[in-house]
Amino acid sequence: MSRWTHALCRACYQVRRPTVAIPHLVVDGEPAMCCSCGNAALPGLYYRDDPKLYKYCGLSHPEEQDDAG
Repeated sequence: MSRWTHALCRACYQVRRPTVAIPHLVVDGEPAMCCSCGNAALPGLYYRDDPKLYKYCGLSHPEEQDDAG
């Protein structure tokens, strides 16, 4: 994953994608903290966005390699 991929809770995802009633989830998603609000993220729910907009991921995720350039 790149640092542009963020784990989100359902509430934060709905703020970004209000017209999507049921988001697509990654199978075998691991528990994580929501990069937007700091609450528990929904396992497997990810959103690609500018890392500068997320304060709880520290602009990088420790398990990731930056493949966005």
